[in-house]
Amino acid sequence: MRGRSRSTARSRELPRTLPVAILLATGVFGAGLLASGPARAAPDSPAAPPNGPSRDLEGSELPAEPARKPADPPPAGARAATEPAATEPAGTVDGAARTSDRLSPTPAEWSHKYEEARTKLLTGEFTAAAALFAELEATAVNRVDLALARAHRSLADDWSGRNLTFVRRQDLADPALASRALDRRSTDELVSLYTNAVLYGVGSAIWLGALTEPKTSAGAILPGVALTAGAVGTVLALDSGRGLRYGVPQSIVSGMWVGLEHGIVWTLWHNSRANTPGLQTTTHATILWGLSTVGAVAGGVLGQTLGTTPGRSAWVGSTALWTGALAGFATGGVVRDGATPALALAGIGLSAGTGIGLLSAEAVSPSIGRVRLIDLSGLLGGVAAAALYAAAANRDSTAQATSGFTALGIAGGLTIGWIATSGMAKDTLRTREPADEKAPSARRAGDALASRVTPLLLPSQSGAMIGAGGTF
Repeated sequence: MRGRSRSTARSRELPRTLPVAILLATGVFGAGLLASGPARAAPDSPAAPPNGPSRDLEGSELPAEPARKPADPPPAGARAATEPAATEPAGTVDGAARTSDRLSPTPAEWSHKYEEARTKLLTGEFTAAAALFAELEATAVNRVDLALARAHRSLADDWSGRNLTFVRRQDLADPALASRALDRRSTDELVSLYTNAVLYGVGSAIWLGALTEPKTSAGAILPGVALTAGAVGTVLALDSGRGLRYGVPQSIVSGMWVGLEHGIVWTLWHNSRANTPGLQTTTHATILWGLSTVGAVAGGVLGQTLGTTPGRSAWVGSTALWTGALAGFATGGVVRDGATPALALAGIGLSAGTGIGLLSAEAVSPSIGRVRLIDLSGLLGGVAAAALYAAAANRDSTAQATSGFTALGIAGGLTIGWIATSGMAKDTLRTREPADEKAPSARRAGDALASRVTPLLLPSQSGAMIGAGGTF
């Protein structure tokens, strides 16, 4: 009875504890689901079991599995060979064609032409380089070569169209280079102009003294000082603000000396004529001063209006001088006692030489250094020839023969100077970027604009409206 009562008591207690056990089991199962759902392992750490350590059927804990090491990344070559391109699917025809283009080897002849074109680009021959790169672009067999040729051709075409050139960094310190680029007179030009302004002031004082015939030293000196200061002040005023253009100071100087040379030759010619009264001192001074002034003003106006360089302006003055000298000395060597015709032809030669210089200055476009060397060579040639003749003839020399040998010496000296200086760089004017439609840059801009414009035809009640639209 006692054992039976105990079993009966246990059976009575079972329904009371059963709901509690079910609730506990449900809570443990739900907690396991919540813990395994949102929890994520760190990327760099091994993943842990979602429900804690593994257990067997009897509840004993099983040993944990060893952590797996991350797989080593495949080599770069293997990845490139196994993975298709992101932008070009491997199965498409276009992608296959481009891949074959990339794998096509560059021909040796194409590489040789590319190096030739690149050399021309590096040496500043942009026009020739652009033509060669255009041929290379048309004959490229892979995308890399095509991109290289196209980029270099575009660069050479642009630089050629803008008329650019390479300049070394140390050459940027050259004042003439900066002056030419800015179209502004150089310091050397300005120094020469101020020096000649002082000489012009002294000549003006002599001219004024010949007119006034002062009786005291103060009357002769003070006006000269004032005129010299006025000439220097005029140059200072002309160069104020932006300053004179490049080459204009030298054009003023050359014009002044050409006018003075004309005055000297024609006054001497007038006085050399027979049965003709000579010019008075005041007339001489007025002619010399007047022609010098007219020449300086004319040279400055032409240089400022037409544009010039120091070398071109000096070239005009030199052609006038040596053409007149050659004409005069050659005539004196041919005509006996021909001072009058020699001076007349010298004056005509001065005028003709001025015109020749103006017409040929742009084509020759020498540097002022080259002009000075040619002048020095002509002077040395004439003096050397006259001196050698005088030494050889001793006391039997004549004026006619001396004049002839002097002409030959001048011609020989000028020829030697011209040949010896032929390798000197030219002094050219600054050129602006081409604005015509034939320029490569203008063509590309026009093509780009046309590609962004779309013609429009819109119907309306009374007909249609024509226009254009695009992005600008």
